[in-house]
Amino acid sequence: MIKAILFDYNGVINLEGHLKPFAHLLARKYGIEKEQIEKSFKENDGLFDRGQIKPEEFWNRFKKKLRIEDNLNFISLFDQAAKINELVFQLIKDLKKTYKVFLFSNLNASTTEYLRNKELFSKTFDQMFFSSEEKTRKPEQAFYQIVLNKVGFKRNQVLFIDDNQSFIEKARKMGLKSLRFISTDQLFKDLRLLKIISKD
Repeated sequence: MIKAILFDYNGVINLEGHLKPFAHLLARKYGIEKEQIEKSFKENDGLFDRGQIKPEEFWNRFKKKLRIEDNLNFISLFDQAAKINELVFQLIKDLKKTYKVFLFSNLNASTTEYLRNKELFSKTFDQMFFSSEEKTRKPEQAFYQIVLNKVGFKRNQVLFIDDNQSFIEKARKMGLKSLRFISTDQLFKDLRLLKIISKD
């Protein structure tokens, strides 16, 4: 019986993640190809997600790679680029009445701080787990195990929702019931099939 639900952030709770809309904004401002911006970001985002480099160092490397020299606040711009999926967030609030709900995401230190300071998130989730704080990231088994240990439920009592297939496969191998997020409509259909939400 499911007692707890783990929600991913990028691609599930927000619509596109942070990077794509952020790259779009920078492309318009500096005339740089979006693909180049995304590539430059991803060169160090694994280290950033694990908390192995500080935000200042990451953004300095990023700007140097793109030859950007102004003092624009990239951290603020990146954090505010994402758009919350309001239907999913309302779903989480409704589920909280019956289940424990947790945020479980690969996120860098600056975005982690941004979300922890948002009252909407801190009031909605029972706990939030971020790769930058745990120094490991999905799909590494260590991250899943840390979260399982901290939430205090058996594996067969936990439902994991993520848009990344490799993350889903890892969770299933570890014995977690898992749903891949394809669309908001599909998520509602899948949850009805599991009898997590009613068919009304």
